[in-house]
Amino acid sequence: MLTNLRVEYKTTPLGMDEPRPRFSWETSQNRQSTYRITVKAGDVLVWDSGEVASPRTTQVEYEGATLQCFTRYDWSVATKGEDGETLEASSYFETGYMGTKWTAPWIQPITYELRPTLTPVRTVFQCGAAASARLCITALGIFQAYLNEKRVTEEDLLPPGFTQYDKRVQYRVYDIGGLLRDGENQLEVLLGCGWFSGNISRIWNGFAPTWGKNPLIRAEMRLVQPDGAVEVIPVDAGNTKACRFTDQADIYDGTIVEAWHKFALNNPGEWKPIQEVDFANPPKLEGKDHLNPSFIPKIVWSCSEPVAHIRDVRPVSITKRSNGAYIVDFGQNLVGRERFTLRNNIQGTIVTIRHGEMLRDDGSLYYDNLRQAIARTVYVSGTAETETFEPELTFYGFRYLDVTGWPGELTADDILARVIHTDLPLTGSFSSDHKMLNQLQSNILWGQRSNFVDIPTDCPQRDERLGWTGDTQVFADEATWNMDAAAFYTKWLADLNAGQSVNGSYAHYAPSPYNFIHAYEYDGATGWGDAGIVCPWVMLEKYGDTRIVKKYMPQMLRWLDWEIERSNDTYILDVAKYQDWLYIGWQETTENMTPKDFISSAYLAGMLRLTARMLHLIGDDAEAAHRMRQYQEARKAVQGKFLDAQGAPLVRTQTGLLMALEWDLFEPASAAIAADLLVKNIRDINDTHLTTGFLGTPLLLQVLTKIGQSDLAYDLLLQTTYPGWLYPITQGATTMWERWNSYTKDKGFGNVGMNSFNHYAYGAVGAWFYRT
Repeated sequence: MLTNLRVEYKTTPLGMDEPRPRFSWETSQNRQSTYRITVKAGDVLVWDSGEVASPRTTQVEYEGATLQCFTRYDWSVATKGEDGETLEASSYFETGYMGTKWTAPWIQPITYELRPTLTPVRTVFQCGAAASARLCITALGIFQAYLNEKRVTEEDLLPPGFTQYDKRVQYRVYDIGGLLRDGENQLEVLLGCGWFSGNISRIWNGFAPTWGKNPLIRAEMRLVQPDGAVEVIPVDAGNTKACRFTDQADIYDGTIVEAWHKFALNNPGEWKPIQEVDFANPPKLEGKDHLNPSFIPKIVWSCSEPVAHIRDVRPVSITKRSNGAYIVDFGQNLVGRERFTLRNNIQGTIVTIRHGEMLRDDGSLYYDNLRQAIARTVYVSGTAETETFEPELTFYGFRYLDVTGWPGELTADDILARVIHTDLPLTGSFSSDHKMLNQLQSNILWGQRSNFVDIPTDCPQRDERLGWTGDTQVFADEATWNMDAAAFYTKWLADLNAGQSVNGSYAHYAPSPYNFIHAYEYDGATGWGDAGIVCPWVMLEKYGDTRIVKKYMPQMLRWLDWEIERSNDTYILDVAKYQDWLYIGWQETTENMTPKDFISSAYLAGMLRLTARMLHLIGDDAEAAHRMRQYQEARKAVQGKFLDAQGAPLVRTQTGLLMALEWDLFEPASAAIAADLLVKNIRDINDTHLTTGFLGTPLLLQVLTKIGQSDLAYDLLLQTTYPGWLYPITQGATTMWERWNSYTKDKGFGNVGMNSFNHYAYGAVGAWFYRT
């Protein structure tokens, strides 16, 4: 049997603009000996690979005729096993614009200066029977689309995703054929600020907008008539109006919905003309420019999977407090939205829900660590006797809810948590006979689910939720064992590289709302900027993706050259802005602090070697040899700077020793000393405990295994006292924490300025479960 047929990592994609797509499949044959791929447009054969003698089942590149825009291509693969067994399966994909122009303009519905208001945009149009119909839509913001009062998709919750808007914005294509009717039709798009103009793009800039003040959309419908004629219906000033609406939604703040105000949608007087936008000559609305005119967004196809509703979680307990509020406990820290049902509703009932990850000792909701994120749902009920509500165009990180204003008794039948994240299939699993180790794996996986919301975020609950590069690169290995994240990282790497500075340094998070207004964000950071190298390596190692390595190799080399230039060609430099983030004693003591210049210099050497390996694997042996020579020079420089006269390491922190051993920076005699010092530091000085932070921790167990200390690796992993991976579990953790001691039963909560209970970085240890 041939299964899981995919094109560019996606199953039957619509709106794909890759001119040379790659095919993959899975086979039940013990060993495939040949394959043959054929691709047709209707009855026309556009590619026949012929029978290829190869066991290859991934990254088979299309080599046929030029793909045309908005065309369905049916493809099939036939394989032969070594035993002579033959198998065959078929699938399809549809292209999108393929570089052709849109008919519809960008439109600006209604401007608001401060409030993140939801804006309904309504297009009324006529149509008859259609052989097929597609909605092509994008936004600077996020949206939900409805056709004739039915959602065009239930599987795409935050489209079109978060991108480096000044460089790229994605579009979506939806099949709307089943929703059209003869005669008059109504397309309604609910438009929100999202990542583009919501507080996530303002809060670190004094609440001034960076990309633009208000969201915009661009949309058109493509109808193919039974005779093959194509009709394009643009969403423009001629057929579209917007409604001034009081409902609000913001990623940080949550949502305010007044259901009883929805009569406005049926009041023609509330619908106002929209403004078409020419980015080259942006109009002035209400006396002010409505968007930053310094960029014209490039529209690209959506290469990742959508954020979708994955599962529901019911409460494990509901407790009524003395003040009348209910505390709802779902038993699991997660990301998503609540859904609740009001029964015997009285119009105007106001239900307020706050979200939090922990409870205080008195049983009240703890939300101080959310900082400026309000993370609140306010629902004012309408006129129906029974009303069910779920927030749209926002998401929360929470285990607990504080519910006030609930009429009557709140029961488990009235409320649930809707878990959302990017829809990636699970590919790996781990279990053992050790209960806490299994819980650790569960915590890691829930941390990944929670922080894979279109981009790899650092945390999903507070006023941050950004694609921090350091967190991403240390966790990518583990992430790709747990889930098939190839499409996910393909999309994120496009934004990371789109935001690279002209001098070669990478922004600290991607996408970055601030990289073109704060020069600081372009001043690279060791271990963070190196995501530009590590993540393509993971794509190559796990998925055989040489294309992505070739595509971004020039930018990887620019990053390395930027570092070498900063070192004045000595390979000793200090750009470790974040050091070994949150090591034990961070900002309190220098006892476990690894010098910045060692971290930067060691990382530079390690990344030179890794890049040389990638260059060799993509066939650029000359450049590989050059970078390997640089690695050797950097290695010598590290030895000259950080070894004493007897060849012993001068930097003796766990992280420093781990980096030296991981990247083979010392000669054998010095490496042996480093290994002994590492074992002594862990076992004797720290009583079999770690002292590492974000950069050192992922190296711990794999380096101990490398130097023949697997027993110590197990002892360290299974340590249940602070600090260690299992300690938070003894404190009730259901996800990975940002700090080793984000909460302790004896000391309470850690520093509220930075204390997430859903941070996946330390979950990088899970890669050792699979590898070792």
